[in-house]
Amino acid sequence: MSREISALKTEVEFYKREANLLRNKPFEIDEIVGDSQAPRQLKSDMIRVAELDVPILILGESGTGKELITQAIHQLSLHNKKKMVTVNAGALPESLVESELFSYDEGAFYRGTKEGPKR
Repeated sequence: MSREISALKTEVEFYKREANLLRNKPFEIDEIVGDSQAPRQLKSDMIRVAELDVPILILGESGTGKELITQAIHQLSLHNKKKMVTVNAGALPESLVESELFSYDEGAFYRGTKEGPKR
């Protein structure tokens, strides 16, 4: 039984490493499948916006591949050697969306005395 548990632990560790590699592998435009007009137009739009140095807002229902699209655009962009930060805005409270996406001044949320927070 000890050998069997050890073998299972080894197998679990293997699958954990594989899952981690897949999770960290960037998604590329060639992995978008489909030959109809919609995927062809999507790929064309992605290539076009990837060349621009502008923020991009991607909207869609849950499970439609928005994060995969952002990864593919990042891979096509001039910034592809830099890290991409992904933010799930749906998980942010409405009152904090602006500050989380566009930053904020230190102490902006402090509601105490005029001196500000004690350090």
